[in-house]
Amino acid sequence: MQETKLHVKKRRKRYLTLLTVMLMMAGCGAGLAGSSNMALAKGKSHESVAAKNSKGYTKGEHNATASWQNVKDVYNIDSFKGWVKPGMDFDGYLQFPNLSKHPPKGFKYSVFGGSKSNWMVDTADGNMPLYKFSDSDKGHVGIMYKNAAYYYDAKTMKRKPVSIRLTVTNWKRDNRSANCYLRFHQHNIALSVLGNKITTVHIDVIGAKGKKIPLSFWDVDYGQHIQIKHWIKAYHTTPTKIVYERNGWFGGADGPVLTPAIEGTVLSNDPEGAFGSTINTNNLDVSFGTNAFVSDVKDYDRSNRPHAVKPSATIGTNKAIKKKVKLGSFGNYFTIGSNKNAQPWHIPKRLVGKYAGLKEKGTKVGKDWVKNLKVPKPQGSFYYNIRNVVYWQTAEDLANYGWADNDFDPGLDINRVRVYKQSSDGGKMVDKTSFFKISQGKHSVKVLAKPGALKKGAFYNGIYNVVIKVTPNSKFNYNRKKGEKFVGIVHNKAQYVVDYKHKKRNKKITWTGKTNQVTVTVTGGKKPKPEHIPDSPGRGAKWVYKRKEGTTGKNSWDMSNYDNGTVVAGQELHYRLAFRIKALQDTANEKKKYSAATITDHLPSYLDGSTVKNAKVSFGSPNGGVSASGGQTITADASPFLQQMKGGGVLYLNFKI
Repeated sequence: MQETKLHVKKRRKRYLTLLTVMLMMAGCGAGLAGSSNMALAKGKSHESVAAKNSKGYTKGEHNATASWQNVKDVYNIDSFKGWVKPGMDFDGYLQFPNLSKHPPKGFKYSVFGGSKSNWMVDTADGNMPLYKFSDSDKGHVGIMYKNAAYYYDAKTMKRKPVSIRLTVTNWKRDNRSANCYLRFHQHNIALSVLGNKITTVHIDVIGAKGKKIPLSFWDVDYGQHIQIKHWIKAYHTTPTKIVYERNGWFGGADGPVLTPAIEGTVLSNDPEGAFGSTINTNNLDVSFGTNAFVSDVKDYDRSNRPHAVKPSATIGTNKAIKKKVKLGSFGNYFTIGSNKNAQPWHIPKRLVGKYAGLKEKGTKVGKDWVKNLKVPKPQGSFYYNIRNVVYWQTAEDLANYGWADNDFDPGLDINRVRVYKQSSDGGKMVDKTSFFKISQGKHSVKVLAKPGALKKGAFYNGIYNVVIKVTPNSKFNYNRKKGEKFVGIVHNKAQYVVDYKHKKRNKKITWTGKTNQVTVTVTGGKKPKPEHIPDSPGRGAKWVYKRKEGTTGKNSWDMSNYDNGTVVAGQELHYRLAFRIKALQDTANEKKKYSAATITDHLPSYLDGSTVKNAKVSFGSPNGGVSASGGQTITADASPFLQQMKGGGVLYLNFKI
C-alpha cells in the first residue's frame, strides 16, 4: 500500500463572478433626514437619529428585513445557495474592465445634448465635463461610452464588446440650490449630481438589447434611496440593512454613522448592505436621491417622466468644451461598475475534489461518487474521479487548466482515463476528452486542457470530471483483517492547476492546489501469510508488522504480516525472524562441540539502520530475550541459549526500525 505524501503550494483561489454589475450610490453624507420604517418620510438630521439609535441598531435591521415580506418576486439570496443559473435566471451578464488602464479596443467617450453654453469643464476635479441643468433637455442629455464593457452570453458562453449610453431623463430640483449640475466621468461609467432632489438615468446597453441581466447594488446608506423601476426579481440578504419601500424604491436602514472619517451606515464590503435584482436591458431605468429631498416622491413617480429619446447633437470630449469652472467634487454619486466583492450572491464553493465510485458515469456526489468507497470483491474495478468547476469564459483566457495524480498505489493498474463535463447544477456526463491532452504513466496520470480548447466558449461553464478506471492487480495487498474477511485499503490524492494568462508568465506549470484524500477498501483477496515456521532445521521465516494508522503505544501494532507491503518514509516497522533449531547432540570431541550461535541480518539501503531499536534475540518465545547490536547490519549473539537448544526449538530475532 502506497501512501505517498504530496507537498504542493496552497491553491490560490481564482474564480469568475457571475454577477458583475454593481450600481453604487454614495457620498450623500451627513445632514440627511429620514426613517427606515416610514419610507421616504421627513425626519430629523442623520446625526441625531444615529445618536438615538446607536445602542439599538438591530432595530433598523429588523425593520429592513420585515419590509421585504409579502412582496411579490422577492427572494432571499441564501435560498439560491450561492448559485444563480445562467439561462434560467438571466440571459447573460456585463463585465466592466478598468477604462483607465485596460480599456477594450476602440473605447472612447463623448457627451451629448443640450446647448454648448450649458457645458463646461471642472478644472478643480480632473477636468470632468459638467452640464448645468436646463429642464428642456430632459431625455436628451448624457454621455456615450463606446466599447466600454463586455457582455457574456449564456448560450454561446462568449463575450463581446458593448457600448453604454447614460441618458438623464428626469430630475427634480432642490429649490435651495441656485445652480444644479451633472458631472460625467470620463473613465468611470458614472455621474455625480449637485442640487437635485431626485435624478433618473436611462441606461442603454448597445449590443445586448432585450437581455435579462443581473444587477447588484451596494452601499445604500441611511438617508439614501435608489429606484429600480422595472425589476423582474429582487434579492436580499438576511439580515439586511436595506429597506424595500415601494414602487421599486430601496433605502438604507437607520443606524449610527460609522466613524467621522466614513460617512453613512454601511461599510463598502458589508454583505448586509447589498441587494440585487434582475432586469431587462430595454427597461434599465434607475432613479436615486435622498430622504430630505424626496418627501414628494409620489408626485415624482406619477409625473410624466420623459423616456430617453434620440440623443441630441454630440458635444464631444472635455477637449471640445471651452468654458472652464472650478467647482470641485460634489453631490450624490452613481456608477455602474464591476466588483466581484460587491455582488450579493455568495460565490459557490469550488467543487475541486477527489472521489471514487463503482460506475464510470455516475452523476451524484455523495451517492455515485464518495470519499470512502467499499469495493465488494477482489480484483474488482472501480473509478477515481477528480472534479473541478469552470465558470464563464474569462476576460483573459485561461493559460492552464488540469489535474495530476501521481499517488496511485502500485497494487492498482490504470486502465483508461476519460474527461466528462456536466452542467453547473450537475447532470448528464458528456464526453469532452478531446479537449484535453492525457499523459499516462505506470502509476500516474496528468490531464491538461489543450490551448485551443481554452479559447472556445464551449469549454467554460460547467463541472469537469476526470474519471480514471483502475483494477487491483496481483501486488494488491489484502493486509488487514476485518471480522472474518481480509481487506486491502488504498489512499489517493490529486493536484490541480487553474492559471490565467499574464504577459510575464513562467511556462513551467505550478500546481495551484491539492484535493482531499480518498480511501478505497477492497474486500476479499488472499489471507496474509501465516506465522508458519518451516520444519526443516536451519530454515527461517520473516514477518513484518506496522503500526495501525493514527495509533501509538505498545498495543498499536497491526499483527497481520505486512511482508511485501509498500511503506512511506518515516513509517515505523517491526521485524520478526524465526529459525527452527534441531536438537543439538552432545559429543565427546571438544572440537565439535557447539560453542557459539549468531544471527546476522543485513538491512537493505532503503531501511535506516541508525533507527534500529529494541533488537533482541530469544529462544522458545518471541517475547523478551537478550539485546542485540543494531545498525545497517544487525548481529545477534544467541550463544546464551545453547543449553536450551539441546532440546530443539525456535530461535527469534525481533527489532523495530
